[in-house]
Amino acid sequence: MLDKYTDERHLLYLDQPSSSHWVKDNFVIGDILGSGTFGTVYSVECRRRPGKIYAMKELTRNSLPKYIATELRILQQCGGVHNVMRMHAAHRDKDRVFIVMDYFEHSNIKDVIQTITIQEITEYMRNLLLALRYLHAKGIIHRDIKPSNFLYDRTRNRFSLIDFGLCQETVSSLSYRKRSSNDKTVCSQFLVTFFDRFHWLMSE
Repeated sequence: MLDKYTDERHLLYLDQPSSSHWVKDNFVIGDILGSGTFGTVYSVECRRRPGKIYAMKELTRNSLPKYIATELRILQQCGGVHNVMRMHAAHRDKDRVFIVMDYFEHSNIKDVIQTITIQEITEYMRNLLLALRYLHAKGIIHRDIKPSNFLYDRTRNRFSLIDFGLCQETVSSLSYRKRSSNDKTVCSQFLVTFFDRFHWLMSE
């Protein structure tokens, strides 16, 4: 029984983000911000910039490379403007993928639904449509629009569209890339690029 308990604790530790050397060397892991089909999001503090908080998403281990590559491409091309979440880094550790993004304080829709005004609802929808129009102009369909994926900071009147795991790129948006590109290769190239970008960011 003791051996089984020890094994279970060991497996639990291996599933923690801090079991990744890259994560452990660069971040202090905080609370879980959310969890869903495509991964778990944690608040993390950057070791090289004390006090700087990010959100780090660890993708589920069974995520297909093509979905990972698509999400990374979209965050690279579209993130940081027009209410689309900004990405700062990405890293692959064997079969694990981590994406580091802005930490976005937001209100839980369930908590504000009773007091939200018509004006706030109108502003919420206007900003959501701005984000979608921007993506659609680039040939990207989000396919998973819901309150939990369009964050609302009621205090600062800010918005952010997140979670691009189900996104689909239209034929026109894919025309600049070879159709025969291997998804694993594309994914690896993006991960290396963003890992380098992350170190550049930290040296600012």
